Amino acid sequence: MPKNKIVLSIIIFLFLFSFTSFLKNETRIIEKHIYSINSNIFNLQKKIYETKIEYHYLSSPENLEKKIKLFEDDYIPISKSNIYLNLDEFLREQKKISKKGE
Repeated sequence: MPKNKIVLSIIIFLFLFSFTSFLKNETRIIEKHIYSINSNIFNLQKKIYETKIEYHYLSSPENLEKKIKLFEDDYIPISKSNIYLNLDEFLREQKKISKKGE
């Protein structure tokens, strides 16, 4: 009877030892995936930040004015009355309501 208890204890110990080893390896693999995903997210956030900075620089009024002056044409802004062809079109655009979530 005592030998059965020892054998059972050894079997349980080996099972738990191997199971712990398996879990540790799986956890390590998951941590590597999480690290790589976090690094990708960081790189994408950095690219977004740089893109926003570039956009704000390129679309700044001073920079746009410099670009317009390169063409050596007189720049005349469009008046608001020239944006819409007629008053009905303007009023129709003002009455439009966007439907969220539908």
